[in-house]
Amino acid sequence: MNTIQHVGFIGLGRMGQAIVPRLLGADFSVTVWNRTTSRCEPVISVGATLAETPEALVRTSDLVITMLHDDASVLDLYARLALVADGRRFLEMSTVRPSTHRQVAGIVARYGGVYTDAPVIGTVGPARAGQLVSMVGAPASDEPLLGPVLKAFSRKQWWLGSVGLGAAMKLSLNLILCSYWQLLGESLALAERSGLSRELMLEAVIDSPAALAMLPAKKEVILGGNSTAAFDVAGLYKDMHAIAAEAAALDVPIPGMQAAMAQVMQAIGHGYASRDVASLTPYFIEAVNAADRQPRAESLWKA
Repeated sequence: MNTIQHVGFIGLGRMGQAIVPRLLGADFSVTVWNRTTSRCEPVISVGATLAETPEALVRTSDLVITMLHDDASVLDLYARLALVADGRRFLEMSTVRPSTHRQVAGIVARYGGVYTDAPVIGTVGPARAGQLVSMVGAPASDEPLLGPVLKAFSRKQWWLGSVGLGAAMKLSLNLILCSYWQLLGESLALAERSGLSRELMLEAVIDSPAALAMLPAKKEVILGGNSTAAFDVAGLYKDMHAIAAEAAALDVPIPGMQAAMAQVMQAIGHGYASRDVASLTPYFIEAVNAADRQPRAESLWKA
């Protein structure tokens, strides 16, 4: 296969619904399938074709992209796709462990297919704008074939050499992001206690090296406004589990993220599972304030 014309896409969550129109806009024909068929409707309305089954989708595609929830979902789906994988290329974009990708790649190869992990950094907004970053577990020699597809929705592609390294980069980057919202909450709580307004301090963070690129878009959420979740807290917690498992397997201590993970679990217990990840920052601020209202032992430094 020298070129890709027909792309299959399985997994029409928020990200899939944002990526498929980019592929259509780049003149690929796209066939889609999702376990809940109604999630395919937004992309069918702009030109995608619905497949009756995942197997039917594979048979009509030069390249199959999958974007699923977790490791178990990837293993379950590819148990089916591998049986019709002969001569097909697969790009798996889910945030799962490198070992899962390597296991699936071996299964797909036994049936004559080629499997590559290619997770992305970025949420719905960057996906719609074609500004994601792709981390590809394949050598740069695959760029002539896969590059045109990835460039339809990503501004940068890292060609990392072998299967699993895309996932390794994604989990390593996510480790920083998983702890960021708690650290930002602690920073804003300290500023408020010192007499600075939350909005003023947030503006200062945005205009400093401490800001994530996405932070300006999260300002409304952090200041208590309503916002549709681009990436929800439940998804963040799922990714934290994958990071923790990978770190344990490689004997890498991650005390900072483990502390943040405990706080995220508490937030989920308070109903934050479906909220945007940036809502964790005001949650952490309120947690600091609630702790301050608890009775304390008399300070040793009191005069």
